[in-house]
Amino acid sequence: TSNWLHNLTGEMRNCLPSWAKDFGDLNPRGHKADFRFLAAFNRNKIQDKQAFGEVVTEAKRLSSMNGQLSKLVEEWCSDEKLSKLYQDELKKIQKFETKMLVKPQNSREETLFQMRRNLIVGLDWVGDEYMFPFCALSHTSVVDFVQKCNKFNERFGVRIHGGENVVRPVRGNISQEHNIAYEMTMMILMKGVDLLIEKRLPVRIGHGVAFLSPTEGNSDLGKKLESFRKSCQEKEVSFEINPTSNDMLLIDDFQSKDIKNNGAKLADHLSFDGKQHPGAIICTDNDGIWAIHKCKPHYHHVSVAAELCQLIQKFPCKMKKDNLEKLVRFGKSQRFVKKPTMIPEWLFEKKS
Repeated sequence: TSNWLHNLTGEMRNCLPSWAKDFGDLNPRGHKADFRFLAAFNRNKIQDKQAFGEVVTEAKRLSSMNGQLSKLVEEWCSDEKLSKLYQDELKKIQKFETKMLVKPQNSREETLFQMRRNLIVGLDWVGDEYMFPFCALSHTSVVDFVQKCNKFNERFGVRIHGGENVVRPVRGNISQEHNIAYEMTMMILMKGVDLLIEKRLPVRIGHGVAFLSPTEGNSDLGKKLESFRKSCQEKEVSFEINPTSNDMLLIDDFQSKDIKNNGAKLADHLSFDGKQHPGAIICTDNDGIWAIHKCKPHYHHVSVAAELCQLIQKFPCKMKKDNLEKLVRFGKSQRFVKKPTMIPEWLFEKKS
């Protein structure tokens, strides 16, 4: 709800994201929405910009050796490598860990400490993954931090931006290096997620379009993708599907020869057939949850509500009542808060 935002002192309001400071104006109808946030860390803040080039070069040399690519992936996803690649980001996470876990003595700082614990429900690994597929959030020190947070929020989780902007596989007469880059990108992304799944942490994958590809079913990578989807389904790792942007991404093709079928791939992913695809949740990477039509001061809003409407219009056969109910139920189960409650008003009361 927006009421508590108006009760904040000036100092506390400065701790909020810019949109939240004007939430009352953006939300004139007074919809009661319970917002939570993720603490974002950036994969593009890598120490060695040429690291993935080294991976591809080594993979090209090892490609004919059975099992060697998997060992190469394990090496580049190890704590030792991640510590070197993301020294600065891991230091930031360490500082954030202190803010989340160490209770301060100062009363004002204690209030902010409680706010953080109530509002922040997970970590977010953001940034363009093109040439940067590595995941610092799978580092043992970060996993330990998340597990400590699970003591006060058992659904405190990790979101991995993955499978949206990767090196594309290409058919025809192309260089071997290009497809090796695609294969190594997918294998490193999957390994990062697998390391988190092994620790039984709540995990969500942002976008994940590349993981939907049924390509190369008889190839080593095809088998790994199939196994990965099955593992995600069994462990209830969810894919955040943003229909507007993801449908556009599917058009530029992950091996489908018939572009008309790309949209159907997305619909199949949402069909809950229990066979091929892991569960999906409907999200948007645009403008929130409510607005559907154009508002005066802004461009057309593409919200979660609008995304659902588009799915129903595009795929009426897939988006029937039972399926929509499953989507909503599964979406609720994948929140990083077990049972959301409104932000307690006492957090914003002025102390005498």
